[in-house]
Amino acid sequence: MNIKSLSTKTLVTLVLTIFITFSFFLYLSVYSNQTEELRRINDSGTESMTRLSTVSAMLFSDDNEEKHLKNVEQFFYNEIKSNSYIQSITLYGKEKVLKIRYQRDENWQPLRVNEEPLFQYDPKIINILKEKIVINEQNAGNLEVILSNKNVRKEKFNKISDIVFTMLFIVVFSSIVVFLFLQISVIHPLKSLIKHVQQYRKAGYVSLTLLPLGSSEDEIGILIQEFNDLMLDLTKNFEHKAFLIRQLEYSNEEMQKEVKERIYAEECERSAQEYMRTIFNLVPAMLAIVDEELVVIQQNEQMRKFTGEDSEDTKNPLTDVLPFTEKLTNQLLNCLKEHRVQTFQCYDNDKYYAITFNPFEFRGGIRGIIRLDDITNTIMQENKLFDNLRLEDTKKLIGHITHDFNNLTGATMGAAFLAKLELKNLPGENSELQEMLDIIETASKRSGNLIKKLSFISNWNENTVTEIDLCELISNIISILSLSIPPTISMSFSDNLHDKNALIQGNVRQIEQIFLGLISNAINAMTILRKENESWNGELRINIIKEIIGESTDYYCIEIKDNGIGMNNEQLKNILDSNYIEGNTNNKVLGLAICKNLIKRHNGWISGESEIGKGSTFRVYLPAAAEKNKIDDDEKNPVAADSGETILVIDDNETLLKVAAQMLQKCGYKVLTTDSGSDGIEIFRNNKQISLVLLDLIMTDLSGQEVFSKLKEIRSDIAVIFMSGVNEKRVIADVKGYDGFLTKPYSFNELSHKVYDVLKKTKSKS
Repeated sequence: MNIKSLSTKTLVTLVLTIFITFSFFLYLSVYSNQTEELRRINDSGTESMTRLSTVSAMLFSDDNEEKHLKNVEQFFYNEIKSNSYIQSITLYGKEKVLKIRYQRDENWQPLRVNEEPLFQYDPKIINILKEKIVINEQNAGNLEVILSNKNVRKEKFNKISDIVFTMLFIVVFSSIVVFLFLQISVIHPLKSLIKHVQQYRKAGYVSLTLLPLGSSEDEIGILIQEFNDLMLDLTKNFEHKAFLIRQLEYSNEEMQKEVKERIYAEECERSAQEYMRTIFNLVPAMLAIVDEELVVIQQNEQMRKFTGEDSEDTKNPLTDVLPFTEKLTNQLLNCLKEHRVQTFQCYDNDKYYAITFNPFEFRGGIRGIIRLDDITNTIMQENKLFDNLRLEDTKKLIGHITHDFNNLTGATMGAAFLAKLELKNLPGENSELQEMLDIIETASKRSGNLIKKLSFISNWNENTVTEIDLCELISNIISILSLSIPPTISMSFSDNLHDKNALIQGNVRQIEQIFLGLISNAINAMTILRKENESWNGELRINIIKEIIGESTDYYCIEIKDNGIGMNNEQLKNILDSNYIEGNTNNKVLGLAICKNLIKRHNGWISGESEIGKGSTFRVYLPAAAEKNKIDDDEKNPVAADSGETILVIDDNETLLKVAAQMLQKCGYKVLTTDSGSDGIEIFRNNKQISLVLLDLIMTDLSGQEVFSKLKEIRSDIAVIFMSGVNEKRVIADVKGYDGFLTKPYSFNELSHKVYDVLKKTKSKS
């Protein structure tokens, strides 16, 4: 068969390939069907074998086999009848004695057979199943089931296999024939064509002619003819082609030069980009670059650590990378349009951030670089500074209020005392008036005690070491804190000192800080640190006892006990060794490391114990100060003047000025008064007989220090007693030459004794 078309040849090859593939899959299908049919028959036989074994065991389980024989025979008959794949069932007893046998006849109907047939190979048999019947771990018999199918025969499968293998052989043979045909008709001419082309190139484009091989009317023959024509045309135009080649070589040299220059420029640009990228990543601040739609296209290493991104080149919206910038979207877009640099401040998850946005142009487009700075510490420091400034302002305000209130209280106390003195000189009994004056005096004393409590706040920055009464200090702290806690929290304070003062030597500010921290922690443990569903309640008990530690050293033990949430041993250790508790919300529990150090500075120590759910107990031990025999000023008797000295009282509070003048006059002194510092200087200048000056420390026109300096310039030996509504000794700590200090409000006894002592001391010097 002379096939002229190469397409037809290819089509024939394709048809043969499809035929081979079809034959192979046909064989797989037949083999799969055969395997599936055999598996189904074997599974059915296995299930029947299980049931038959169970029934056969019943037959051998009883010595009276006749009793169960009929039932077993009936079951065997039903099983072979219901399972069409079973050809025969045979049950043997011991020593292979035939018990029961059923087999199918020519019509495939089951029948009972009482004799064992002679074995011969039956091609219809598919499988033979055998199983031993074991009773009490002994072999009682054997069961044999032969599987077959009148519609399925092994020879059927064998014949199909033979047919398939025969077809496969034919297909393989045909493929070899087709391959040889293609080798002669297609492959060999193509190889010849390739060989001549190679010879043409090696010979320098000389004229070559390819002789036709095979049929000259198919595609191969046409291709050879076209090749010969092409060779002829190439030979004719060789010189023209050579000229073009030379032109191309020249152009190629120019192009290579240009390419080299461009490659060098690109390498320089890549190097610059890599350099800038390195600098971009080394900047310690968090940086990100966004496009005109606020999509993040690049992040430096610091920003990636913050956002959790793996790659520095991203394509995520800014609001996804930094969610807290969502409210700034419109402002950032306006900055891009206006090319305006601006800084914003954001707050997210207890953190403060400063976002600096700087637009710039890049390759004809607009980009923006974002710098993110964590300014939480700065904000906290600023807030702390503002709090300190507010605290200082509050202290100053309290100081002024305390000063004015002490002036009023002092005037009230003095007026009540003077009124009681005058009342004694009146005829008759005036019990009601006496009672009213006693009430006024008692209320004034209570007001004075309240002012003393406020003075603890106004003297917060005092750094001097003084004698401190722990009972008074803790009572003042409790009074101040009790105003800010819920009524469900009870606080009790007791001591075992038998009405004695608990005196220590120390720094008032530091001692206050110790007990403020401990008491605040105890209150928080019973309130804000409880769970949301728990009520705020509890009891805070503070007790002071005096203990002798060692041979003769007295210590005051201040026990602070609460029934709050409590803590475990590890938390207790942490709270004593840190400034705050890790993981505590808003740091509501203060660490006691600072308190511990302050206690150590005062030669003391702190111990604690706690249990979760039951509360905590802290004990502070501080060394006691040496006891002094102190007589209360109220128990002293007033002291009269020795020789009627002249005293100048300078105080801008007119009421207190009048009361002080009358008290001094009751003691026998001559008194000059003025409510102005400048007037007081002139009075002192014009009266040489003045022996003592009572000088208010805080006045409106001139301060007490300024007046004091002027008085000392006029007469350096003049005795001066400062007076103030608050404890302002720290203000005049550097003032030299004053002789005493009176804290308002003062009693008649205090005033008389202080004036008498200073005048007596002045006379002794002279």
